[in-house]
Amino acid sequence: MGKLRTFLISAAIGVSPFSGSVAGPGSAKIDAPAKETPVAKDAFARFREAEKHAFPMLVFFEGCSLEAYKDCNGIPTIGIGNITFPDGRKVTIKDRLADNKEMYAMVSSYLEKRAYPLLDKYITRQLEPEEMAALISLSYNCGAEIFEDGGRPSRFARLINDGAPVEDMARAFLRKSYSRKGFNNGLAVRRCMEVLYAEKALTFDDFQNFYVCSYDKLNYKDLSVCLKAGDREGIKKAAEHVRRICSTVPDRETAQKREWFGGNRKVSFFTPKQADKYPELKFSPVLLADGKRTR
Repeated sequence: MGKLRTFLISAAIGVSPFSGSVAGPGSAKIDAPAKETPVAKDAFARFREAEKHAFPMLVFFEGCSLEAYKDCNGIPTIGIGNITFPDGRKVTIKDRLADNKEMYAMVSSYLEKRAYPLLDKYITRQLEPEEMAALISLSYNCGAEIFEDGGRPSRFARLINDGAPVEDMARAFLRKSYSRKGFNNGLAVRRCMEVLYAEKALTFDDFQNFYVCSYDKLNYKDLSVCLKAGDREGIKKAAEHVRRICSTVPDRETAQKREWFGGNRKVSFFTPKQADKYPELKFSPVLLADGKRTR
């Protein structure tokens, strides 16, 4: 009786009790529309896009090693400049990574947990991928805390948000050129090159074609003279100087000395392959010989 009652009521209003569809032409559909499940906005998407630009820079500046070594401050380091594992464990000199996929996973883990939340919170200006990649490289080296000051944007973050002239940005970057031992030529070179990348004077393809160990051949003074001018001509000269040095095949002595750092291999040997704007990450094999691991 209950089923018959349901059928009669449904028939009276013109709706099939079996399918829920409209019974006849001209009848109004009374089914409630399906509710759309809200899709959470990926707040870090823009950073991940820039991360693809940043990978060659990170490889060039940090080097690659599946085996742990001591950095310039004597801190056990592994992969692409990592001193901790994703689970928080500190790297020890006895550690070794299984493969380069694990090496890149460590990079992404750090950026997702530490860098992107602060970049998203304190960098409010819409940046080009190259500009964001430079900030990713800087924060990977110095810590993303440089964007924060007591729960507010730091002076550095404010300069970026205000769209500071290149000379102001260069000065801000170069303040991060000191290690525990004082001024560091390598860090200063890195800061200059990050600025050049942000200004699109150095490109993704440039870094892909650089030899990893050519980092040693660069001198801050050669670059600072060009950058201090703050004009396009100075920026162009600085980029040309870097391109000339880093695209030259390193001598045998330098390559052997820096074998653990990447030796005489180009950055492209270690970075994800470029194909259709990276629909997926594909890794080249990492072949690192045993040798001195003191940066």
